[in-house]
Amino acid sequence: LEAWGFEGGGAWGELEAEAVKGVFPDYASADFAAYLRIVDSTNPMHRLWSDSPWLKYGLAHGCYWRKCAFCDTELEYVADFARCDVEALMEAAGAAAARTGLSGIHFVDEAMPMASLLEFARLNRIRAAKEGDSRAFSFWGNVRFDASWTQDRCELLAASGLVAVSGGIEIATSRGLEMTDKGFDLKSLVRTLVAMRRAGLLVHAYLIYGFPGQDATDIVDSAEFCRQLFASGLVDSAFWHRFVLTRHSRMYAEWKAGGRPGLVPEDRPWSFANNDLGFEGEADFDVWDEPLASSLAAWMEGRGLDRPIGAWFRRGAPRPTIGKDLAEALIGEAEEALDGEGPKEEGTAVWVGGAPAAVRLGRGRSSLRWAYRGEMKNLELADRLAEKAAAILGDQGSRLDGRKFSELRTELGLGKPQLDELVSSGLLVV
Repeated sequence: LEAWGFEGGGAWGELEAEAVKGVFPDYASADFAAYLRIVDSTNPMHRLWSDSPWLKYGLAHGCYWRKCAFCDTELEYVADFARCDVEALMEAAGAAAARTGLSGIHFVDEAMPMASLLEFARLNRIRAAKEGDSRAFSFWGNVRFDASWTQDRCELLAASGLVAVSGGIEIATSRGLEMTDKGFDLKSLVRTLVAMRRAGLLVHAYLIYGFPGQDATDIVDSAEFCRQLFASGLVDSAFWHRFVLTRHSRMYAEWKAGGRPGLVPEDRPWSFANNDLGFEGEADFDVWDEPLASSLAAWMEGRGLDRPIGAWFRRGAPRPTIGKDLAEALIGEAEEALDGEGPKEEGTAVWVGGAPAAVRLGRGRSSLRWAYRGEMKNLELADRLAEKAAAILGDQGSRLDGRKFSELRTELGLGKPQLDELVSSGLLVV
């Protein structure tokens, strides 16, 4: 420690903090050609884990939420949240990419923090501008389906290399989200998923069953809502996790403090770390293992999505209490809300459309043309306005860092309908 310049009783903590910020794997001895590339599914999202090698990095140590009831929030790997130095990470990843030939990154964070993710995306756009699009990174990782995922942020991240996300829904019912303390409700969950779908991101969902206090109706309702999410195209793949009570979870700490009267832990031997515990009543959930797994396997392949949820379960299982069109109703609300959102004046404007050009049509009119997400866009304007907009947006696209939207709006001098067309097709405000 002294050799590295750290002194005093807090030296280890200081060293750890510095390591989180700037120490990253270099993959100097990794032979990726020696790894098996196993195609175990036709599902494009599910294949990401095994069908291609990825450079593994983390944007942060710990979790910025760290409140989920089932998570090991009593341990520092979750509780001690600290973001890394994103510029140092990009430098390390660039060196590893040159060494290995890989240009894909799987971020293994508990949940990627939005501020760090946006900074990585910005640096990735700079990397593409300087070294060519083929040198830019494609990346994905764990997220929280929370309100930080606005529509424009999803669009910007997708345009900057983000291809997929994986995140915990856990129990897809209002009661279940409250029990697990996810920090969002079904309405906001669907709004986030709609924004992700519009941006073209693949989505994987982690699901839980067998949670203490969860009854059969709640399990059926959760499965039914998941079916609706698959049928609506909001989720591409998922996995049911059987709940495991751990010694370092928040709910166990609450039980030890005299809370959670319905939870009755049962200690059991464990060969490593002695972390997992049983609890009274957990065997009652055994009957759900096979039907939940088999129904989900079919949904991920696009099969059985119209089959009533009750047909997947044993005779006597309760009927779902939620409507068959609940997800579609929430999607409709989300789309209306997203479409009604205007750009924030204080937000940062970033142009992710193609290089715009003003093409004269005659009689003082021109067509402002640009490519966005594989389609050609056209906006008819007066010659002077079209040429001005082409110059401003072309410059904006090369600046990469963005600028204040209110300033850009004033400089463009366009009416609201014309500005709305740009905002919907390449001009993002984050």
